[in-house]
Amino acid sequence: MAGSSLEKIIQTGQPRIINDLVQYLRQKPESESTRLIVNEGIRSSLTCPLIANGVPIGFIFFSNTQTNTYTNEHIERYMQIAEQLSVIVEKGNLVSQLAAQKELLEQQNAELRRLSVLKNNLLGMVAHDLRNPVAIIQMMTAILRNPNLPRSPEERRRLLDEIYRQTEHMLLLLNDLLDLSQIENGTVTISPEPVPIESLLEETVNRHQMLAAPKHTRIELTDELNGKLYADSLRIRQVLDNLIPNATKFSPPGSVITISVERDGNWWKFSVTDQGPGISPEERSRMFEAFSRLSARPTGGEKSTCLGLAIARKVVLAHGGVIDVSPTPGQGATFWFTLPADPLERA
Repeated sequence: MAGSSLEKIIQTGQPRIINDLVQYLRQKPESESTRLIVNEGIRSSLTCPLIANGVPIGFIFFSNTQTNTYTNEHIERYMQIAEQLSVIVEKGNLVSQLAAQKELLEQQNAELRRLSVLKNNLLGMVAHDLRNPVAIIQMMTAILRNPNLPRSPEERRRLLDEIYRQTEHMLLLLNDLLDLSQIENGTVTISPEPVPIESLLEETVNRHQMLAAPKHTRIELTDELNGKLYADSLRIRQVLDNLIPNATKFSPPGSVITISVERDGNWWKFSVTDQGPGISPEERSRMFEAFSRLSARPTGGEKSTCLGLAIARKVVLAHGGVIDVSPTPGQGATFWFTLPADPLERA
């Protein structure tokens, strides 16, 4: 509209009469809007500005198929119509704005309610998960400190080992909480770089193979591992360090955990497949929520902070990837995620 005759109407607030649009088009052949209405048979027009509270909000066009239709005597009447229409339009805009603001407030309130519930659940679960280990540690240290309850070196070692396991679980929970909080707040920096897939997976599998040995669980790699991905290697190890132990934890002793990777265009797809109980469709929707407790239980009495999958999801999303699970109830599950390929290898 800048530079057009309509801009002048807005600036001055004065209506415009053109009683011979054909002649006007000869003078301004570049006016496409005039050409369109002339082709429709319109020969005269009266354009009035719509002004609400001193602010221009649009125009109203009156037109006729005859030339010399409008005179100055028409202006007052049509400006009254324009003024009334301006009020209607402004009220409509206000109603729309109020409706939009109401919807936004409802969304914000719903989010606040969700966060409040999440906070309460978080506090309750953290208190529960920390209280039990603290109670066990307190009981065992009381036994060790009681001079009236002498213990053999083997018994003392067993009690100290249990204290160590409990503190290890608490430290794991606190570290996971810190990681999740930092990722949620955006204070964790993702530093992507070319990462060789083969060395990443072989190092990860070797490390977890030792941890899975007590359950006689094997972790196997499949498919071709040549290539690089473009990611933060430390954070991707964190994703694998959550998915692989989960697969071991919920699979029966003697199971095989399969890890595969395949190239799909500009993305690498990583998969971790277990032989556990699978996941029901009802539970799938909340798999990656913090502190989400599902019906499946660890087969070897392992403990869980219920934060690992939430952390893995945040890390993958921060890389622009996707993470999901393909469950088959009663037949195991495959957790998979995608990461970008090395930019140098992209087509």
